[in-house]
Amino acid sequence: MKNTKLPDRQIDELAHSFFSAIQGISESKQYLRIFFRALLSSSEYRDILLRWKILQMLSKKASHRDIVSYLGVSMTKITRGSLVLADTWGEFTKIRALIRL
Repeated sequence: MKNTKLPDRQIDELAHSFFSAIQGISESKQYLRIFFRALLSSSEYRDILLRWKILQMLSKKASHRDIVSYLGVSMTKITRGSLVLADTWGEFTKIRALIRL
């Protein structure tokens, strides 16, 4: 969903504030869980967790077909995960090492 009322500059400022908040509670998995459960709808929360599982499965070389069968997600979500792991968006290789994916 694109919000056309806020310019990109304000979105960038919001992102900075959002990630600072996450960084402030990052030492506590319980606080992170509470934060995201409060902020996201249950379907958004579930979607993020499924995307994480897709990345985990792809990094272990699971086939797209196996992931579709196991998780019941669309091929589009799996393809996006493949693109992320292929590092087509830049610095994700560094992040992968930090999160041990």
